[in-house]
Amino acid sequence: MAPKLYNHTHKPGTKFDENSTPIPQQGKLLITTEFGKLLVDRNEICVIQQGMRFSVEVFGETRGYILEVYGVHFELPDLGPIGANGLANPRDFLVPVAWFEDRQVTEGYTVINKYQGKLFAAQQACSPFNVAAWHGNYTPYKYDLSNFMVINVTAFDHADPSIFTVLTAKSTHPGVAIADFVIFPPRWAVATNTFRPPYYHRNCMSEFMGLIKGHYEAKEQGFLPGGATLHSMMTPHGPDAECFEKASTSKLEPERIAEGTMAFMFESSLSMAVTKWGLKTSLDKTYFKCWESLKSHFNPKHKLQEVRLELLKALLKTREENRNETDVCRLDNRWFNLTREKEEKVRKIRHEHIKGRPLARNSFSAIRKIIAKGKNVEGKLEKRDMIKEYTDYESQTYAPLSRIGYFPDNHADRFVVRNPYLNTYDGLLELEASLPNSITQPRMEAPKPRSTTTKDGFTKRSARLEMELAQVYQILQDRKLQVAEPKKPLRFLQKISKMIGRPATPALEVPSLVDEEQELAVITLQKLIRGAGALLPRFQEDKQLLKKAEKASDVGFGAAAADLHGAHKVSMIEKHLARVEGRAIANLVDFLSKEPLQEERGSMLCHVG
Repeated sequence: MAPKLYNHTHKPGTKFDENSTPIPQQGKLLITTEFGKLLVDRNEICVIQQGMRFSVEVFGETRGYILEVYGVHFELPDLGPIGANGLANPRDFLVPVAWFEDRQVTEGYTVINKYQGKLFAAQQACSPFNVAAWHGNYTPYKYDLSNFMVINVTAFDHADPSIFTVLTAKSTHPGVAIADFVIFPPRWAVATNTFRPPYYHRNCMSEFMGLIKGHYEAKEQGFLPGGATLHSMMTPHGPDAECFEKASTSKLEPERIAEGTMAFMFESSLSMAVTKWGLKTSLDKTYFKCWESLKSHFNPKHKLQEVRLELLKALLKTREENRNETDVCRLDNRWFNLTREKEEKVRKIRHEHIKGRPLARNSFSAIRKIIAKGKNVEGKLEKRDMIKEYTDYESQTYAPLSRIGYFPDNHADRFVVRNPYLNTYDGLLELEASLPNSITQPRMEAPKPRSTTTKDGFTKRSARLEMELAQVYQILQDRKLQVAEPKKPLRFLQKISKMIGRPATPALEVPSLVDEEQELAVITLQKLIRGAGALLPRFQEDKQLLKKAEKASDVGFGAAAADLHGAHKVSMIEKHLARVEGRAIANLVDFLSKEPLQEERGSMLCHVG
């Protein structure tokens, strides 16, 4: 980043190192680029992107500022909570219309290129601005600073100048900029309980201030248009002494500030160095004297005095209110006593006047006559007009007691019965305990359902209409609460690799002693049953031999009969052995039937059976 001042005309050239932002302070600039021409007037800025060829023409005396940014491009700041509209709006930035120059010059064009911080010159016969058309968004552009939408403070405190950012060149660190172009346009100042000018501060940014026109509100003297100030990072600075005194004593009312003024600031997170030419020619060595006359107004007791004064005012106000209330009570008591004494005197006079009369009736009538005679001075007798008396607001008939100076409403609160327990929790419990159960525990009876059918069992017309309305309402509610199912995204085959788990190691179950004995009993039973099955063919052979022996005895074959008799003995012995084995097998089956068998043993017995 490099802020500079200019007061001359450029030849055609190209800057390959940085983006240039010329800011005219006096005079106009006609900037010719490959994209077209831009006429930049006072209070406008122009941005020429890196690598674009351009030339500048001036009209009369011209001077201004230039900001060169290396490595990054300018962009609009993030609005954040401001939202869609605010600060510099994109619609106010203007780009050139396509224009080309088809011209040959015998002497040739001198094109100056800046590359790697050095200047190089090249000659060519044709114009460097012979581009007929262009498209895209990498173009030069200009912006009128009067179109800036100001976001300002409306309550209290002085906001950070970042709310006046027009363009920013961001760095690789979020929230840190290589360069911010900030302006201070005309605006309203309405903050209350606030030191409205910029407060005295130090920050981590370098600030290069410039003034296009008018007077800067923080330093009206000594900072003229075309000048510049540089406050390096962590250097304390702020308004001068005159501005401080004026802002500290003036009345805080809504006012228009910076009218006819346009100041700007280049704010950077990088350090800036002044060139040797700037140190020798245009440096103001008395700049620091604008703060020498500042005085310290710090008073640690000032706040304590204000608190004491406010407390004293509150105490005096409370004492005055108590005194007024006491005076009112005394006056009311005095008036009540005087009224009572007056009534007592009137009562005594009436009593003494009636005391000498024979009858009270005659006494009252005499008093009425005397009163009527006093009213009728001329001697004319008139009948009592009740309507007239009641319409006369000053008559005793209209207001009997107040006409004689007695006001029943005075001190009426003294006759109110006050129970100290009604304002406490104990009093509320006592009151609740005195209430009957019908109040504290009301009996609610459920309303009887309305009959929807007739005597014949048909549904009434009104009930049918209500059912139809309820169904329609339920359908509408279901449609209203129905959530539209999102469209399912397209599904593609994906290869999912799964890890093959290690198979479990087989293990042998060790049977219990009871199970083992049961298994052995089953095996023994199987062996016995299989042995009985093997002896069955022999029994069948014996039966056949017996039949043959019987036939042989009938025919008379003696030898054959003898042989058959021997075989019969053998078969009888084997039959006796089979009976013994069958009895043992029956006893074993009877024993096993009384024991709880496993599922396998039960299936085996069923198979054998």
